[in-house]
Amino acid sequence: MRFGKHIGKTLPQVLLTDPDWFYWAAVKNPFLWGPLEQEAADLLAKAARIKIPKRNLKKWAVEYVFDRDGRFERWDIVKADSWMHRGSGYRERSDHLDLFTVAERKTYDKGGNKKLIRGFRRLYFGSASARMTERRCKAFFDNDDNFILPGN
Repeated sequence: MRFGKHIGKTLPQVLLTDPDWFYWAAVKNPFLWGPLEQEAADLLAKAARIKIPKRNLKKWAVEYVFDRDGRFERWDIVKADSWMHRGSGYRERSDHLDLFTVAERKTYDKGGNKKLIRGFRRLYFGSASARMTERRCKAFFDNDDNFILPGN
């Protein structure tokens, strides 16, 4: 990026550190153009369909938990056929992880996005505080085995 608060970072780094801003810049108020626009479109498709890192994918689901006001609380990987506790908020399940789940449901929920990304880093990079270096982010998005994509 050559402008804004993420100057000096690559788009994959921005996405894995601030998905809310990335979603805003690429979808809600698109201002990326040229090669950045194409790269953002590719990243949007991949980040919205991240494969669960388990064997027998059909047996697993990602469960998102929201409070009564629609704020994101947490997510976890659960057995797809397990009982879904309702509680005071609501829950959703998916066969993949979507890094834009929070941004698509709530206009602004920085805390929710931080929780989502911390969990993602812990599961996919081994630590919630893993540094999102250019090399590490690029390697993740360049590996199509990490995603459920058409023809994949």
